Amino acid sequence: MAFLSACSGAILAPPALDEAAKARQPAPGRGLIYVYRPSSAGIEVHHTLRVNGNAVGLLDAETYYVLDRPPGKVKLTIESVHSFSLDVDLGAGQTRYVRVRLAPDESRLGGGMRISFSGFPLEANGKEAVEDLKHCRLIELLVY
Repeated sequence: MAFLSACSGAILAPPALDEAAKARQPAPGRGLIYVYRPSSAGIEVHHTLRVNGNAVGLLDAETYYVLDRPPGKVKLTIESVHSFSLDVDLGAGQTRYVRVRLAPDESRLGGGMRISFSGFPLEANGKEAVEDLKHCRLIELLVY
């Protein structure tokens, strides 16, 4: 059974699948990228996540995706009012965490929000990312 996010209509994974995804290890010859948005700041703002130009789905507040990828460069793009992209170098057996944040943008007339990425390799700041993920729910990937 899937759960709908109250704000976006995104299909959230059942709790057991969510917990399994948080403990997942890369398959041989593959890597994992967790793309997550831990804060409820800007909860009304919905972002489209693209991987190498292909739309994956919406990334809303307190949700995440886990992407199983072959080694190499992966281009992540978040689209909302503005777009922001990040290239992630992923090695075989590696797990990377990419936090998406919204922050007030004082540089724009009338204010608004800006998007920023923080990319963490597991070896450096993975503990912080794993802690953040405890407060997020997995979005089911129906087509990818």
